[in-house]
Amino acid sequence: MGLTACGGSKILPVAEAPILEPAPAELASHCADPVTLPGRGLTQAEVEKLWARDRFALTGCGLTKQAVVDFYVRRDAALTSPGR
Repeated sequence: MGLTACGGSKILPVAEAPILEPAPAELASHCADPVTLPGRGLTQAEVEKLWARDRFALTGCGLTKQAVVDFYVRRDAALTSPGR
């Protein structure tokens, strides 16, 4: 049984460069500052609770926002690379 080759496919040039929107400002903005401590002495339990709450919020915010920024950087690089 003989197989015939198909005609070569042609890649058409892109007429216009894609319009790439930047990451929305609210998604790439600075994470919230830590909460303000009360103007009194704190117990060890209060310090630990407030510290843990701040660390959890700041870490989650930072990881989420970095993931959004990374997405836009990878997208833009993929769409604008000359060898695509």
